[in-house]
Amino acid sequence: MPPPRPNLELYLVTDSLNLPPNSTVYSQVEACLSAKHPPTIVQLREKHLSTAKFIELARDIHALTSKHGVPLLINDRVDVALAVGCEGVHLGWDDMDVPTARKLLGPEKIIGLSISDHEQLEKALGMDPTYLGIGPVFSTPTKPDHSPPLGTSGVRSLLSAIPLTMQAVAIGGINHCNVQRVLFQSKDIAGRRLDGVAVISAIMASPLPVGACNLLYETMNWPPLFVPTGYSVRTEDFSIYRDNIHKHKPLVHHITNNVVKSISANISLALGASPIMSENPAEFADLAALPNVGCVLNMGTFGGGRESQDLFLGALREHNVRGNPVIFDPVGAGATNARREFAQMIVGAGYCTVIKGNEGEIRSLAGLGAVKMRGVDGGREEGSGEELAKIVHDLARLEYNIVLMTGPKDYISNGARTFCLSNGSKYQSRVTGIGCALGSVIAAFCAAAPVDESLIGPVISAIGMYNIAAERAESLMDGSDQPGKWAVAFVDCLAAMAMSDENLTELIAVQEVKELTNLEKWETPTGGEGLKQGEDLKQDEDLAEA
Repeated sequence: MPPPRPNLELYLVTDSLNLPPNSTVYSQVEACLSAKHPPTIVQLREKHLSTAKFIELARDIHALTSKHGVPLLINDRVDVALAVGCEGVHLGWDDMDVPTARKLLGPEKIIGLSISDHEQLEKALGMDPTYLGIGPVFSTPTKPDHSPPLGTSGVRSLLSAIPLTMQAVAIGGINHCNVQRVLFQSKDIAGRRLDGVAVISAIMASPLPVGACNLLYETMNWPPLFVPTGYSVRTEDFSIYRDNIHKHKPLVHHITNNVVKSISANISLALGASPIMSENPAEFADLAALPNVGCVLNMGTFGGGRESQDLFLGALREHNVRGNPVIFDPVGAGATNARREFAQMIVGAGYCTVIKGNEGEIRSLAGLGAVKMRGVDGGREEGSGEELAKIVHDLARLEYNIVLMTGPKDYISNGARTFCLSNGSKYQSRVTGIGCALGSVIAAFCAAAPVDESLIGPVISAIGMYNIAAERAESLMDGSDQPGKWAVAFVDCLAAMAMSDENLTELIAVQEVKELTNLEKWETPTGGEGLKQGEDLKQDEDLAEA
């Protein structure tokens, strides 16, 4: 008979090298199994025990898991699994091959296999394991010799190539802070999802393993704060989105390039928002915890290296946990390989509410090759309107976020609805920082929007008002070519529009690309109530004691 389909939802992998003081593998597993939401499957991984000691520990753990009806798998060692009589094994590519293990263990045992790339996946599908372990998703200290991290985009790529009949879990650096976006962002366009996540340190290294299990389960079953609850656009609310800026006075946390810090701050102030330029990781959690906060991540003066990576990922993590809007501007992603790889790493490592870029940058992130860029400028627009709209739509649908491509015409999509905006001025591409500062305006509009608001409306409102202010500033130039004078006039026009009671709906030139509307196919996010904005994702007393 074939092996059963195991419940892989919360998959615990043991680790004896990262235990809290006065704990053992046995005591941690025992505590976990007593939780309100215990692991659904356990893998015993011991790299440093003798065979005799490994078998002894495995028998004790199997007695525990059997009592609770939870399958036990042995990492690597088919001989130990046979000696113990447990439910199966998990194998790597340096271990016994799956067909041989199947002959030894029998048809009813569970056999998992690790994969980290498409070449391994192709081989794995020919071996017919019970399930596949995809990873590492992120870097992890429990396995320092692991393959390069896949990120959520890499997991999604592999998951989309796995037949629905084959179960799959993700592993590597997963914890309660990132598990929601791992599950959410790894879904492919067809809706294929992971069957679970494998967790090591987040449980085994916790001094409160019961609370850790409960917290992980609850977090996995909460809809992420950053997930939109709908995809509607109400053009009649464009003016309300502007007025919300003065009502809530949002804070815009900038990690941006040195060239545009001044103009980004001034434009934020002109709107009625409060800018802060903080690159101090010690402040990120406190900033993210404030009400009505948006974050701008702009890689214009790209430094590369570990310091830049930690800076961006630290801010992304804290704002994701709080559900704050994050605007990512992959400046120059189409210019160099280093910038493209860094931008792809950011998109794969966290949830960006809005990805904003010119044609070359968006093409690069979409994996379509880039418009030739001599630096961080936009280059010449090469695609037709229909092609550019589809690129934006497809990337938004893939990443489950909002994608904006700026240019002579701006294209924006949330994957369900796609729009073209045609306001703007020729000067916007002639003054350094004007394109980057748009990210500050979008962040302010999104941060001031109601918690459950579909953010494509505020984003369209932000772009439209910004571009109309640019048009009005150009009209003041009286036909003369004065980009410096225009820049000053632009800030003044934007400030005037921000304080006015003009009806933005009548002013913003926006058209929907009807051919790309697919609301009937778009999945509305579902789940429990989740956290309200401003609440902590932490081990509260109820979860820790449950």
